[in-house]
Amino acid sequence: MLDLAERGFGGVIGPDAIAWHHVQPELLRGDVLRDRAMRVGRCFARARLKPYRRSVKQARLFKRYPIASRLFCRLNAARWSLAYWLARFSFTPQTRLLLELRILQKEAAYREYTRVCRECADYSIRLPWCR
Repeated sequence: MLDLAERGFGGVIGPDAIAWHHVQPELLRGDVLRDRAMRVGRCFARARLKPYRRSVKQARLFKRYPIASRLFCRLNAARWSLAYWLARFSFTPQTRLLLELRILQKEAAYREYTRVCRECADYSIRLPWCR
């Protein structure tokens, strides 16, 4: 979708579309859901930064402000990590699980943003005194 958007294409909404899903009970276990939330967060970040696309806001920010973007992501990863720890002390078990899934997805995304930046030359830090 991001590649198509980069080329100027948009999405199409089909009000008559129907999707049939088969829910597998073993995929609804807490540990499986937590693992999936982390994978979704990592994939979300990776898809936005790699390959570099000018039309993606996160990619532009990381390219333009490489140090500030990395700092922002590290601080947010720490923030979500703290939120995960705090979530254990409140809420009902069902509400806690939903909160944990959201937090794990966010934390994984911010950690993956910084990981992709280390791997991808498009986001390298060019210091003026290291030319």
